[in-house]
Amino acid sequence: MPSEEEIFDKVREALVDALGVDDDEVTAEGDPPGRSGCRVDRFS
Repeated sequence: MPSEEEIFDKVREALVDALGVDDDEVTAEGDPPGRSGCRVDRFS
C-alpha cells in the first residue's frame, strides 16, 4: 500500500500537469481558493 507521501506526490504531479502551477504551490494543507468547506460524496 502506498504511503500518504507517495499518494500526495502523485496527486501533486497530476495537479501541476493539469493546472499548470508550480509544484511548490501545491500543498497538503488548506482548501483551494473559493472551495472552503467543500465536500466530496462518493456514489457507487
